[in-house]
Amino acid sequence: MNVSKVLQKTDGMDKALKIVQYGIRIYLSSAGGDVLHGKELERLQKTISGSRSVMRLAKFTFYFSDLRQQWPLTSEEFVSRSISKQLLFLNTILGCLNDFCDDVEWAGTMRFVSRETRQRAARFAQILWFVTVVIDLYLAKEQLALAKKQYLAQKSTCSPEQDQHYHRQMIMSMLLLGKFSVELPQSASGVFELVANLMPKKLSLLCALSSAGLGFSRAYLQTLGK
Repeated sequence: MNVSKVLQKTDGMDKALKIVQYGIRIYLSSAGGDVLHGKELERLQKTISGSRSVMRLAKFTFYFSDLRQQWPLTSEEFVSRSISKQLLFLNTILGCLNDFCDDVEWAGTMRFVSRETRQRAARFAQILWFVTVVIDLYLAKEQLALAKKQYLAQKSTCSPEQDQHYHRQMIMSMLLLGKFSVELPQSASGVFELVANLMPKKLSLLCALSSAGLGFSRAYLQTLGK
């Protein structure tokens, strides 16, 4: 099954566990204090959260191969690139730093580093996440526009298999755009106090659940093209 292909990858398993974790948190938040097996479910979601943190350790190393491919040989080469490629390169660096800060924060929870270091890493990770989401949102819009353009250009001459491929690419682009759209207010709440005060807890949990669901759906569609 294609779902098993998604779950075989660390990122796919992380998204699946995130769906379960935030599904439990939304259920507990909606049901209030009087809920069947509430303590057991609370322990379960905390266990899942800890497992996800361990699963994501050293995730920043995944960016190294992309950085090697995207790294400009000269400053002139970087300047000559399109805005999208420049932003993609910048986002790869920021994403790498973000995941590294997450690891430092986890090390703080295990008391491998000081509390102050953990707090600084957590704050820096929140800022990096917000910036990367803003850039990802712009790149997702560009990707969707490109997918639509390619489909319209080939629509009259493409075979049924190619037509299905272009449709799948557009759906994947829309899922990506939706994922970053729901992550934007969530990431902003960690940077701007005003957003945090205005954003209800249940809405934040729903955004996290939606992000995981959209990400998992996109990963599933990717397996259909292979």
